[in-house]
Amino acid sequence: MQLTASLRLAGAYKLQKGKSLAQQAKARQAAKERAQAERERDEQLVTRVQAGEWSAFDVLVNLYERALYNFVLSRHIDAETAVDITQESFIKAFKAIEGYDSGRASFKTWLYTIAYNLIRDKARRASVRARELEKAKRDLDQATRQHVDSPERNYLNRDYTDRLVGLLDEETRAIVAMKFYLDLTYDDIAQITGLNTPSVRCKLHRALKKMRALAPSEEVCA
Repeated sequence: MQLTASLRLAGAYKLQKGKSLAQQAKARQAAKERAQAERERDEQLVTRVQAGEWSAFDVLVNLYERALYNFVLSRHIDAETAVDITQESFIKAFKAIEGYDSGRASFKTWLYTIAYNLIRDKARRASVRARELEKAKRDLDQATRQHVDSPERNYLNRDYTDRLVGLLDEETRAIVAMKFYLDLTYDDIAQITGLNTPSVRCKLHRALKKMRALAPSEEVCA
C-alpha cells in the first residue's frame, strides 16, 4: 500500500495535462457519492453496535483495520508499535461509541482522529525525532548528489519520496500521509487535525513547495 501511496504522491508533483474540466467534475462527483455511501454504511453499523449488536463492530474493524494500520505505519513507527496503536484505537472507539455523534463527523474521520491523537501522544514522549530528521537530511543529500538515472525515477522511488516526506514537521507529515496515503478529503483532514480546511490546503501546498525546492528539476503541482 505504501508503494501505491508514494506513486500517488509522486503524481501530485506533475502538472496534469489533457484532463477536461468536465472529466474532473465527474471524478469529483463519483468520489463524493462513494464517500456518502461509505458514511451511510458505517452509520448503520454504528447504530447496530449502539443497540447492543457487538458483531457489527467486528465488521467495522474488518473494514478499517488494514488501512488504519498502514496509516500508523506510514508515520515512521515500527510494525509492532503500529499494531498496538491500531488495536488501542479500536478499543478506544468501542468504549466511546455510545457517545459517537454522526452529525459531527463520519465514523471513519472519528476513528482516524483517535489514532492521530494516539500517535501525537507517542510523538510527544519521544526524544529521538531531531536525530531522525538529521539522518534523513544526510541520506537525502547523498541521494541527490548521486543523481540516480533521472529526476522522474527518483520521484517514483518510494524510498526517495519517503525521505522527502521525512523532512517535513510532524503535523505536515500527518497531513501529507492522510491526503496521499489514505486519500482523505481536505474536510476530513481538517476534522482529524483540528485545523480548518483552508489551513490544511495551505499546509499541503507549502509541503509540496518545500519538496519541490529540494529537487528543483522536477515540476511540482502544489
